[in-house]
Amino acid sequence: MSYGVAIIRNCSKRVVIVIGNNASGIEIEVADAIVENLFNLTGNMPVIKTDAEITEEELTGHNLILMGGADSNEMLEILRNPWNKENAMLWIGGAKAGMELIDEVKELNKSSIFTGWSISSDKFVFLEHSIQTHGELIGGNYRGPMIDSPTYNFDEETRTLKGIITFDVNDTLMAVYGSGSSLSGVAGGGKDTMLYGVCGLPYTHDEFRISYICSDETTYLLYKNISMILKSGDGWVNITSRMNIQHFGDQQSVANLTTINRITNYGILNKSKIEEYAEISDEKEVKI
Repeated sequence: MSYGVAIIRNCSKRVVIVIGNNASGIEIEVADAIVENLFNLTGNMPVIKTDAEITEEELTGHNLILMGGADSNEMLEILRNPWNKENAMLWIGGAKAGMELIDEVKELNKSSIFTGWSISSDKFVFLEHSIQTHGELIGGNYRGPMIDSPTYNFDEETRTLKGIITFDVNDTLMAVYGSGSSLSGVAGGGKDTMLYGVCGLPYTHDEFRISYICSDETTYLLYKNISMILKSGDGWVNITSRMNIQHFGDQQSVANLTTINRITNYGILNKSKIEEYAEISDEKEVKI
């Protein structure tokens, strides 16, 4: 197994790079380069700490990359983390060994870190990204648009995903990504949603990227350069508000628009819980 794959294989834990208080300029440059290349590969940003700054919790709860400690010897060796043998520790002695690791990480095929994928072929992970905008009238006659393209519904209680399925539900399906927006209040009304099948990682859709998924359902994501790690049931939420003005001739209307941007990891579901619907002429959905 390569050193680069070994240090990120246990992807439910972050990576901490430990440097000495008196680290040389080249060691700091190597550490920075490792951070950049591992982030580009996984979407997960390693943290750099000096040996004086790192805590006992970080030593036991993370994979470690140790820089230095062998001034005259070039060494690149993967070991068990002595603070927690379930995690890995990579010892880099000397700048040449550090550059070897960087070259190896650059050459890694991103899909190679998923060779340990162990989720059963009859299951998948469901991830959802929703943007909800609600408008409150401040003045005038503000009116937002109406949208009407809801293509799926997820029942959290029964763990059933019903919708218009445009992808194959087979052994290669690893995840389903649901994306959509909704409007309410004077911002408008309705929903516009879509389901996407994920059969390989990393997966990118617009500004959203699924970097990798661990067998324990922990998922590493990147959204608009925001790196996040979501365990099953976890979510990321960002709420923003702004005033918006509509002009109608010499009149204007003002509304306060609140947007809830939410990403949720619903964890592992059974593929048997994917139920396909189709639209018919009277615009009602009927199960097929």
